[in-house]
Amino acid sequence: DPPNRAMLEQTLGQGEVAGTLQVDREGGLSGAIGETRLAGVWWVSVRAQVSAPAQDYLEVADLPTVARALAFVGAVAQVGLPEPIPPGVMNAPGVLAEVNGQAARYQAGARPHVINLTLLPQTPEDLVCLDAALGRGTLGLLSRGYGTCRVTSTRLRHGWRVRHFNSEDRLILDTIEVTDVPVAVLASSTE
Repeated sequence: DPPNRAMLEQTLGQGEVAGTLQVDREGGLSGAIGETRLAGVWWVSVRAQVSAPAQDYLEVADLPTVARALAFVGAVAQVGLPEPIPPGVMNAPGVLAEVNGQAARYQAGARPHVINLTLLPQTPEDLVCLDAALGRGTLGLLSRGYGTCRVTSTRLRHGWRVRHFNSEDRLILDTIEVTDVPVAVLASSTE
């Protein structure tokens, strides 16, 4: 009931990680997750349709089950570059070949493969091209630990964009990760 819910919200508070899930952009399944002050204890709110009531519950996990299950709904096994390749694109084709190769070989539970775009010579056109090729998936997460980290699933199965920002909201690390879920948004301990 509302009084007990308010007491739980006040007691558990907000943690470092929160996110949104949007499986069908035309009013289908949507949801929100948020870690509480207790590491590994999450508020989960999922709605099957815009007009349906939300299912609200607490879950103990490194990341809620619904987020893991639906992060790559509609994702594809490989993504391609636009044809023709836009002017100014230099390294995007090589990076995308590496990402596609890693995604094709990836097995659940394997070590993450991280491509550090910050350290690679990338033109602005490369980054635009990679963003367009990978697209945006169904799950977006925000971690507010030390600075801010924005993590989004992509249209490529097991492909994630992970961007770390400093306290002035300047991009300090930009990566593409091939993994189940990036470590940056997992609860530090669920024991």
